[in-house]
Amino acid sequence: MSTTSLFRSAALFRAALLCGALSACGGGGGDAPAPVDPPGPPVVAPPAPAPAPAPLAYLLHPNKVEVCQIDSDDLLINCVDAGGLAGHQDMAAIAVAGSDAYFSDFSGAGSPEVIHCSIGASGELSGCAVVGSFAGPYGLTIHGSTLYISDAGSPRITKCVIEPDGSLNACADALFPDALASTAENLQIVGTTAYVLHYDDAKVSRCEVGADGTLSGCADAGVPGLSDPEGLTIHGSHLYVANYAGDNVVRCVIAADGSGALNDCRDAGATGLSSPTHVAVRGSTVHITNSDPDSGLTRCTATSEGLLTSCTRVFSEPKSLYGIALR
Repeated sequence: MSTTSLFRSAALFRAALLCGALSACGGGGGDAPAPVDPPGPPVVAPPAPAPAPAPLAYLLHPNKVEVCQIDSDDLLINCVDAGGLAGHQDMAAIAVAGSDAYFSDFSGAGSPEVIHCSIGASGELSGCAVVGSFAGPYGLTIHGSTLYISDAGSPRITKCVIEPDGSLNACADALFPDALASTAENLQIVGTTAYVLHYDDAKVSRCEVGADGTLSGCADAGVPGLSDPEGLTIHGSHLYVANYAGDNVVRCVIAADGSGALNDCRDAGATGLSSPTHVAVRGSTVHITNSDPDSGLTRCTATSEGLLTSCTRVFSEPKSLYGIALR
């Protein structure tokens, strides 16, 4: 065989091997190429969770509401008029939850009113409108989708369903017993236990809360040392009462056995108070409003036992404050 024939045979052999490997020469041979799956849908990262609303404090004056930012040390800063409530001159109660704020006003020509406002991104109030008239709405409490309205002229407590737009519906008597007290100024709920504050009777009642929001099994909770009590607040296992005529705050311990009983009630130790009206707690910081403008707002530190120390006046300018709500 000539050298040319050998090169031709070797070239044909290599071509045959290549065709068998690629199956590209029309003569078959080799494995068919593996099918290729079509590309799937693009992977989309889940949206980032919305940032938590900035902590805010609302200070209730008789004729306006201030909104303050709460800094990392629980100090109130950058307080400004929250707006939305021009013309209301005798506001007495405040309740705030989510984007809803409720206020009571006694200055109208007719029956005292409950007002709903929407809370904006910076805490400003807008869209304020009357959502109901009541005999004496001195206390407002939001619990879930229910607004409780306590009556300063009687022991009546009204419960209303909060609609998505903030309006009130299906208002009905919460069935607090008339024989137990003459008035009902405030109410707070923990689990299925409600505590009701009575200004004229200088006491606190304890009730069970039913699935429909009505109250039953009400009895005197046995809180001593009260004198014209105004504000009632619960934080953890501690119940606080702003003692208006006593210029002090009373602290009770809620029993851990689930009974709702109040134990070890005593002066919490707050100083610098003058006609205190309400208490609000965030962490170990306790804010106490005073109707005496020379005291305004008092800030204290709570111990693990719920007693109050290191109390200082917050604002140098006069402020007559009837309530405070934290969000």
